[in-house]
Formats: sequence, structure tokens, C-alpha cells
Amino acid sequence: MKFGNIKKILFFGGGQLLFELALKLKQKGMEFDIVTSQRHVEEPIAYQAWNDDSFQIVAMDSPLQQGKTMRFGDLLSANKLTFHVSEDVNTDKKVISLIEDGVLGISLGAAWIFKEKFLDLFKGRILNLHGRRLPQDRGGGGFSWQIMRNNRLGSALIHQIDPGIDTGKIVKFREFVYPETCRKSSEYQDFLNARYHELFDEFINEIKNNSDFATVDQLESQSIYWPRLSTDIHGAINWDWKLEYLERFICAFDDPYKGAFTFMNDQMVRIKDVHSDNSEGCFHPFQTGLVYRKYDGALFVATTEGSLVIKSITDEHSNDMMEKVRVGDRFYTPQKYLEDAMTSRVIYTSKGKKEAK
Repeated sequence: MKFGNIKKILFFGGGQLLFELALKLKQKGMEFDIVTSQRHVEEPIAYQAWNDDSFQIVAMDSPLQQGKTMRFGDLLSANKLTFHVSEDVNTDKKVISLIEDGVLGISLGAAWIFKEKFLDLFKGRILNLHGRRLPQDRGGGGFSWQIMRNNRLGSALIHQIDPGIDTGKIVKFREFVYPETCRKSSEYQDFLNARYHELFDEFINEIKNNSDFATVDQLESQSIYWPRLSTDIHGAINWDWKLEYLERFICAFDDPYKGAFTFMNDQMVRIKDVHSDNSEGCFHPFQTGLVYRKYDGALFVATTEGSLVIKSITDEHSNDMMEKVRVGDRFYTPQKYLEDAMTSRVIYTSKGKKEAK
């Protein structure tokens, strides 16, 4: 298929990758517009400097520094990237006025469900960047489900948007394997973003040349769907799980999220930066969750299959709790939170999270 003479890109969504790709198009002199949601505007984005000579973050007068975070809306403004905040693109007259011949829509984590009437305005020229394999990894939950499953197969993928959920024809993709150094979502995302820059450069050049794309239909017989997650609800740690499941689960809710949660001395705490250790052997089920050693800035916690070593523990306000933990303290999660995690489903709108049982 061909997209015709594309004069402008219309981005929908938010996140670090959208910012980087928009900045890249600005530096290339290509026209684009950004439509985002209130939820995305307020999302903290990690600042990264790019060392590639072909792509440099522009200098700006702001407190933004590498290793810091900034609200997505402020990040766009600091780089003089104009944007429009929409509650519902399907009925937003300003957004609809931007859709015309020569405009290609590209979604990156858009907060809205595009209705069929809205999609028809693009005449097939609206695409989604999906950072996992299709049709095997449809839906939401970011990399968390992938980390829980210990799945290191990656895909930077572009597909057409149709009325279904991640069901459109695949236009272009690149597959790879995540290295062992990727353990938490932020590390998966950084590795994927670099692959997307390569893929996007190729794609834009092909668009400019009006190339013919060999699209691929998705096989429904191989489809897998995963629902969205909320760290505040689904991040409850079940200490009865095997050690490898505990480690993966906590990594799944590590950066850029708040961290998986549990309780200690009747206080909710967040745990990050963990790894398993088998040097002390296994422990009895009644010892599970007990802190048996505190050494070199780490907590050693007993499980039935070995030790979980914890290097980051904070309260709900992100205050460091390491100094308050004593040897002999126990981590536990009340059954209510475990049941809520298994029975709750969340829906995210343009304004934020909406729970649905």
C-alpha cells in the first residue's frame, strides 16, 4: 500500500518517544502537529541527552538536566514544540480541522479510543507505534506483563489503526532480543526507543519517497490480549510466590513506576531494585518475608526458595525507609490487597485512571 504525498505528521499521545520523534522532525524541517491529553501533559518524562551527531536535544533555558524528570507538557514547551490538549479527539473540532489530504496520523500511547467515524477521516492514513509483538502482545500494561513472563523477544512495530484493539495491518516492524541488562520497564523502554529511532528514520524516508509498503494481516489464531495495570492496585506483593516470580513481579513495577508495595510494621512501603540470591539456601514458609540480614545498603529477606535482596525501600511519599528497617522485621501483604489486585480492572481515559471491577 502507498500513503500518497504526505506533507505533515499528526502525532497523538504522549511520552518520551513522541517528544524525541517530534523534535527530530523539527530538526529535519518536516511539518507536524501534536495532540495530547491532560493525563499525558502531567506525566513525568525522564530527560535523556542523545549523543548521536545526527540528533541532538536542542539547548533550552530550563532546569532540565540529564537524570531528572519534567512534565511532558513542560518538556514540549521548553523545546518550543506546540501542542493541543484534547479531552476527546473524536468530537474535537480543532483536531478534526487538522485532518486533511497529505496528513499522516501517528499514535504513541494515545489516551482516547478512536471511533470508526474519526478513523474514516484519515482514509487509512493513521498508524500506531506498538512496542511489542503483534498479535501476541495486544492491549496495555506496558512492559510489566513481558517482564513477569520473562519474555525478552522485542518488536518495534508500526500498524494501521482500525476499530479493533491493536488489530490493524502491520506496515513495518523490526524484531530483536532484549539484553539481560534490561530488568525493569524503564530499561526496556530505553532500549526500544533506540530501535524505534532507527525504524522511524527508515519509515520517514520511505514516506517521502512514496514507497509501497507490503502490509501483513494479523493472525487472530495467535492473538493474546493483556489488560492495563495500575501500580497502586495491581502492585501488591504476594510473598507466597516462588522467588523468581517475586523478583520478576517487583521488577515489573520498578522504574518508571512507583514500585510494588507491601507492608512492614503496619505501614505500606514500596520496594524496588531487587535480585534473588541462593547463597543461604531455602527457608521455611513461616520465615518468608522476614528480614534476616541488613548489610551494605541492602536487606536480605527470606523466601522458600532463597533470599530476595532489596536495595530500595520507600514510603508512600518516596521517603527512604532503609534506616527504619530492623533485622527481624517482616514484610507482609494483607489478603484484601491481594484480592483487589486479582479482581480489579482499570481503564485509563484522557483525564486519568478510572477503576472498573
